[in-house]
Amino acid sequence: MALSSESVHEEIDELLLSGQAQTASEAEAMFLDAHLSDIVQLAMEMDDDAFARHEAVKLLFAHGSRPWEDALK
Repeated sequence: MALSSESVHEEIDELLLSGQAQTASEAEAMFLDAHLSDIVQLAMEMDDDAFARHEAVKLLFAHGSRPWEDALK
């Protein structure tokens, strides 16, 4: 089953609520680690605009820039 854009935040919330992750950043990293192959599949199946709008892709791009953003604080 393809990774749905709607399920991204639900899965992250579940990681937090279940205690598997202690922070939002940790939950996001766990989600991305678990779904990297799914995101690659999305890249092969979707056009560029739809891919860029997918919640998992937005999370990947945002997560990748966090160390740089945190360094600005």
